[in-house]
Amino acid sequence: MHPAKFRIVNVNDDDVSAYLVNDEDNHYWLEMLLVGSTMQGKELGTAIIKKLQAETKKGGKPLKLSVLRVNPAKEFYSRLGFFVYDQDESFFKMEWADNKPIQPM
Repeated sequence: MHPAKFRIVNVNDDDVSAYLVNDEDNHYWLEMLLVGSTMQGKELGTAIIKKLQAETKKGGKPLKLSVLRVNPAKEFYSRLGFFVYDQDESFFKMEWADNKPIQPM
């Protein structure tokens, strides 16, 4: 992960979030989403994911990610329309595609 590839989210001159998306051959891969503690619970993560969903829809490829099985973020991604397409002992692999409806929050 090269730092220059991260997109930084700035609010009121403070860097409050960062994320990294890789454009793969047949999908986009959300490598990392970081939201600072002062912005957690304020819908910033939701806004970022919805923006990425709109961008990937234009690109015509699904958005994929993995989340640790013990990470409560799995429910966050599920609420935003991601579904588990694979799993192992450590991770859930999740995908959002335009042809799958986003579930209401």
